[in-house]
Amino acid sequence: MNRPSHLNIALFCLIVLVLSSVIGASLSYVHHRETSIHTQTELLQLTAVEKATQVNLFLEQQEEKLTLLREMEEFREVARRSDDVVAVHVAKEKIRQLKGIISGISILTPDGIVIIGENDLPGMDYSEQPYFDLQVKHVVFERYYDSVRKNEYYAVVGPLYNDSENKVIIGVITFDVQLQDISALMSEAIDTGSDEVYLIDESGLMLSGSEYVGQDDKSGILVQEVDSDGAIDCLEDLEEYGDMDYIEEHEEETPHPYINYMGDDVYGAHAYVPTIMGCVLAENHADVITDASFITYLTSLFDEEEHEVPDEN
Repeated sequence: MNRPSHLNIALFCLIVLVLSSVIGASLSYVHHRETSIHTQTELLQLTAVEKATQVNLFLEQQEEKLTLLREMEEFREVARRSDDVVAVHVAKEKIRQLKGIISGISILTPDGIVIIGENDLPGMDYSEQPYFDLQVKHVVFERYYDSVRKNEYYAVVGPLYNDSENKVIIGVITFDVQLQDISALMSEAIDTGSDEVYLIDESGLMLSGSEYVGQDDKSGILVQEVDSDGAIDCLEDLEEYGDMDYIEEHEEETPHPYINYMGDDVYGAHAYVPTIMGCVLAENHADVITDASFITYLTSLFDEEEHEVPDEN
């Protein structure tokens, strides 16, 4: 009479053991999966930060160029004496000499009227531009399209002072940076495992080429709008952090998958380019991330077996 009872107990113990093993394996896989996903998104964060750093450094170099131009006495003198023929001639010659290094230099009055320029004609009125509303008191980057040169540029704009000590604004100096120079930084290869890394502006428009959109020269630049959760998170953060000098130091993973501008599930991370109110997004397809997590789990199982110490008895 006891034998069936013993069998039942043994069967029950076997079922419990199997269930425990299944539950343990499931919990182990979930742990490895979450750990692997976190590792992969950290790599995406590194990619975003590296690219944002490149762009920020490039823009800082443009500010340094503007600082050097502002110190040149030829440009200060023509701002002081815009009607002086000799001052105008000397400043024009200086612009010509610098043309191969810095393009599109223009000198304007404090209220936005062109005095001289490589591409701007004297008398052109930029007073309606947003950065002249409160006078130009610091360096700004303003994107515009040149219909003559048929290209997109950032005008780097800053005040001209009477001298280094006397901060009286006597004029404004600008030069051009092509948008494609910034976009090109995003296409330089880096080996951190991202599927795509790109730059958007504060409205969500792409400022660098897409891996998937368009076969023409633009490839999505200023055409493709990005309104994914990753982009929205970044732009909201950028608006919140906008007045902080150290915004570049903020790093933000988006811990859950979201749908990108192509309609695909991706994991992503972002970093900031506050000078032009831009965001860098680094993304990888969700199935690639999860496949990597499964492979990581299987690898860990084999590693555990290899490192088991055999019983000498």
